[in-house]
Amino acid sequence: MSSKALSKVIIVESPSKAKNLSQYLKGYVVLASGGHVRDLPAKQGSVDPENFSFTWQVIDKAQKALEAIKKAAKDTEVLVLATDLDREGEAIAWHILQCLQESGTLKSSVTVQRVVFNAVTKETVLEALKHPREIDQSLVQAYLARLGLDYLVGFTLSPILWRKLPGSRSAGRVQSVALRIVVEREEEILKFKSQEYWTIRGLFEISDLKKNVQAQLVVFQGNKLDKFAITGQDQALEWKAFLETLQFHISKIEQKPVQRQPAPPFITATLQQEASYRLGFSPAQTMQIAQKLYEGIDIHGEIKGLITYMRTDSLYLVPEFVTQARAYIQNRFGDQYLVPKARSYKTQKHSQEAHEAIRPTDLSLSLEDLQRILEPNQWRLYKLIWDRTLASQMANALYQQTSLTFLGSDDQTVLRASGSVLKFDGFLVLYEEVQDDDQEKEENSALPAGLEEGQKALLQEVTPHQHFTQPPGRFSEASLVKKLEELGIGRPGTWARILQVLQERGYVRKEKKRLIPEELGFVVTAFLKKFFAQYVDQNFTSHMEQELDQISEGQLEWTQVLQEFWGSFKQAVDSAKDLRIAEVLEAIEEEILSVYVPDRTCPKCSEGVLGLRLGKAGPFVGCNSYPECNYISGLQTLGGEDSVLGVHPESGNTVELKNGPFGPYVACDGKRVSIAALEPGSEVTLPKALWLLGLPWNLGQGPEGEVVLGIGRFGPYVQYKGKFYSVKKKGQDLVDFSLQEALDLIQQSQEKQAKGGGRRFSKSGTKTSDSDTEASKKPTAKKVVRKTAVRKTAVTTKSKKTTKKTS
Repeated sequence: MSSKALSKVIIVESPSKAKNLSQYLKGYVVLASGGHVRDLPAKQGSVDPENFSFTWQVIDKAQKALEAIKKAAKDTEVLVLATDLDREGEAIAWHILQCLQESGTLKSSVTVQRVVFNAVTKETVLEALKHPREIDQSLVQAYLARLGLDYLVGFTLSPILWRKLPGSRSAGRVQSVALRIVVEREEEILKFKSQEYWTIRGLFEISDLKKNVQAQLVVFQGNKLDKFAITGQDQALEWKAFLETLQFHISKIEQKPVQRQPAPPFITATLQQEASYRLGFSPAQTMQIAQKLYEGIDIHGEIKGLITYMRTDSLYLVPEFVTQARAYIQNRFGDQYLVPKARSYKTQKHSQEAHEAIRPTDLSLSLEDLQRILEPNQWRLYKLIWDRTLASQMANALYQQTSLTFLGSDDQTVLRASGSVLKFDGFLVLYEEVQDDDQEKEENSALPAGLEEGQKALLQEVTPHQHFTQPPGRFSEASLVKKLEELGIGRPGTWARILQVLQERGYVRKEKKRLIPEELGFVVTAFLKKFFAQYVDQNFTSHMEQELDQISEGQLEWTQVLQEFWGSFKQAVDSAKDLRIAEVLEAIEEEILSVYVPDRTCPKCSEGVLGLRLGKAGPFVGCNSYPECNYISGLQTLGGEDSVLGVHPESGNTVELKNGPFGPYVACDGKRVSIAALEPGSEVTLPKALWLLGLPWNLGQGPEGEVVLGIGRFGPYVQYKGKFYSVKKKGQDLVDFSLQEALDLIQQSQEKQAKGGGRRFSKSGTKTSDSDTEASKKPTAKKVVRKTAVRKTAVTTKSKKTTKKTS
């Protein structure tokens, strides 16, 4: 190859990006580094804490790429370092230049340029090449500071863990804080005490309209009600009886317009969250797919980058794109869907470099073509980004909100109903945010038209509803990323990896998309909180991230930050070095066992006291009367034996949680009921057990008969018009399963049957196809008795598996 052909060399990170750029950079040789080319050796001494010098080694898998870069650099006139535009990209460019200079490969006459672009498109890349700069040493120093901090924590603290807590894997500056957040949420759940409360709803018929409206009691005999105004069934029934003696009329109607604004375009955190809620993607999967969309996809023989850079915390959209988006909205949806003035969104305080939000690179590309070309998951993520970005520039949605007040004849008792009607869909025609499972869902029903103040309202039915306060939900990967983002812990490029490490180390496991700390995670967190409290503190870690941002902006000296950190951290390490394992266990025992074992009395000998122990398989508890008593148990299996949940309020007999050959069940008064209707892994409380023992429950009246919820040999079912429909609500309790949900299930099953598919329980209790059920014989199953008592609904208490419940 001639020197002329090598007059210009451009280095990017990935081979796919190199292939993309090669299409239109005809005067360049485009090479890929494959990511980082150097790293710290994974051993002690790679960072010298005395002067913070670093010892580097070339990564094995990068050897071939680095040699190709060196060979090309020998004959080049211009070397363009076009790695990614964040700190890591700046660091890769710096490492490549360092390797070339140290090896003597690069001639002194070579012009070295640093070029960045946030979209891999011809227009963006060619424009970026017109504006080269030098390597940003402030960004490099921020990278060195982060790497040095992470190394010093990991390679200094991890050996302490290994020696003091056998079975431990590692500790990390950000990883350990994330673990603490998950562990402390679990502790909240385990310590949570559910509180009973009641609400009362009334069903009114508006006399003039013959229309029904449901309203909730908000004022009783002149007293405004708070959440815990009604604390028991007796009080609820007493108030119900009083309400039934009153006459009501509509005393007030309030109407007001309400506007709802679209969500801003995606940043890394929100993309990971929405992709999890909508598409079921893990953060790591989201980033892998986004990386491919960013680097380029073959579109009719030309490789095109379809989205902008996906590691960003900026909400900024360039004016050129906003103009293109507004024109698209106007042409496709009409003038009324175009917000009068282009929207701009304020970037958060933690935002780093001046990136753009994650958006499509070109709105002129045919969505129909892209759907055919892209892989299914690529298309789903691209369409999510496309919809969210366009919606961010569309008009608000408009609602008409109505509040209706029913006043009793005592002039002191009020029930209130509210509803809203969508008047203009605006951005909702394209995109609506999905709520997290932990967020309360808003009821958004419309009220009948023609209502007037003064109209009489006939109270047809009064229904008390029992509730229990709910503990906070466990984190999903998406909600943990959201929490880390809110706290300013970690950065867009690190969150997905943090979640992976926690699971790889055996500190956290994922069940039903929820993160549950393992016993080892509890113990490691307790140890770090006891002996290294400052370094797993959220505020401290967030402050460190802010200092790293200041370094990247040239406002702080990076070695000064490392010096200040290392001085106090080394003292903490030195004070923990001489601790014996017994001293460590004694120091953390109270915090661990107060969560898992509130009653320390040995369940086997009734005389010994349970204490924390460590073994090869991890932490466990054992009786201190050993060897006279050899009782031991894993922390999370302490509740695995039969346990008493409480006393039945009617019979006075004990309600027990037992384990049988087909799984756990609750038992009382000779009745046994499987816990299959409860969320897998949730705690079985007395209220939940009473609800199970009360099955089957009458959910209400359907169009042609009663709808009943029950549980049989194949699990939960709904019975309607003599037919049985299997209920499959994965990862959820059925204690709040509503009449409307049951009717929706029945309709879906019937529609499936009409198409010739689907399975349902036959009347005899065996699984059959829907067509077989139609021809089945008379039922032989026992008759379902209608329940007239108030239906009790209990909270979903998320805790350890029911077979491992702490007694």
